[in-house]
Amino acid sequence: LPGKTMPDFSNAIPVVDRLASTLAEKEAAFEMEFFVETCRLKELAADGSTLARLLRREDNTAFGPCRHEPCALPLDDEGFVMSFPVEDAAGIKAFFDCYGLVVVSGVLTDEACARSADEVWAHVERQCQGFDRSDHSTWHRWPSLARLGILGNGFLLSPQLCENRQAPDVHRAFAAVFGTEELVVNIGRASVMRPTRRVPMGRSADAEEAAYMDRPEWRSAEGADWLHWDLNPFTGAASTFSWKARDVFANRGYDRLHVQAILALSECGPDDGGFYCIPGSHRSLRSWANENGPSVPDSSIASPESSMQLRLPQDDPLKAHAQKAPIRSGSLLIWDAMLAHCNFPNDSERPRMVQYIQMAEADDPVIGPLCGSEAYFPPPGEFKFTDLGRRLYGFEPWG
Repeated sequence: LPGKTMPDFSNAIPVVDRLASTLAEKEAAFEMEFFVETCRLKELAADGSTLARLLRREDNTAFGPCRHEPCALPLDDEGFVMSFPVEDAAGIKAFFDCYGLVVVSGVLTDEACARSADEVWAHVERQCQGFDRSDHSTWHRWPSLARLGILGNGFLLSPQLCENRQAPDVHRAFAAVFGTEELVVNIGRASVMRPTRRVPMGRSADAEEAAYMDRPEWRSAEGADWLHWDLNPFTGAASTFSWKARDVFANRGYDRLHVQAILALSECGPDDGGFYCIPGSHRSLRSWANENGPSVPDSSIASPESSMQLRLPQDDPLKAHAQKAPIRSGSLLIWDAMLAHCNFPNDSERPRMVQYIQMAEADDPVIGPLCGSEAYFPPPGEFKFTDLGRRLYGFEPWG
């Protein structure tokens, strides 16, 4: 409420030690860091004049009515999105500019994917008492946000997932999109979509073979139901979720690139659930904003001071052009914050698993790393910063 001051939660962040604290303690403390940052931004927005300034709309009248040019993603014979080797910087950038997303193949080895998957399962086991990855009958014990295909608001700090954020080929892929190597990385979440077809649920009473059951209740929301932007189309302000917001008033306009990405830790095939988007919608964002401005109130934008999420209206004609974007294990899918997107549900016998990773330009005036202490990271015997990693995590400057 205007005039009210939120409690100061900063003192509630537990002090952690890189050597002595457990992984669970570090992840819980970092989640509190995120909570405190969220509260800081909420308090800022509680000032009515500040919120009005944040929501002041840009003039998009020059872009006329919504002009979307459909452009279907090119797929290979097995239904996966066309991808590029990390060495093909020009191809990566050209595809990204055209479609609003790009898939870069082979940024992680099979071994790194397997270690990452093991750590994600261990995270779920820490979060959900009674969950056992080897016993599907326990998989009803699951983190929050399952309907969105996300593992709650847990930020993963285990060794291989930290390693992935400083992986040279992951950095090269982002650098190709941004056109600079001087980037910083966030600490993000993960996603596991449970299988929904022929799930083994232990032994049947009268047979040695496993009893299989469909689990439709484990499906996430249908893609068409929650296509959204993590951005305010009317101001150009991009989500600062999981970042430190440097200057909320600088977060407007459409010229500075902001991106999100998923790193596939399993095969994410056409039936396994995964990324769903309207290819090319980043190029029609401002004309959409101009046409829909009068009918979409500011109250439709969730957390306009931070997360910036806006769902497309249920009857929006853009939805007719939405498409699945399946990707192979070890691939990185990067998308423009101006691209309308969401997840589509798993309809297979296999779990789908990804790690969320974001990078931004190191000199971005809007966002920077939320993690300001090396104490959150695994002990040196389990994880070592590379020279690149120290720059990406924000512990050393570029140049």
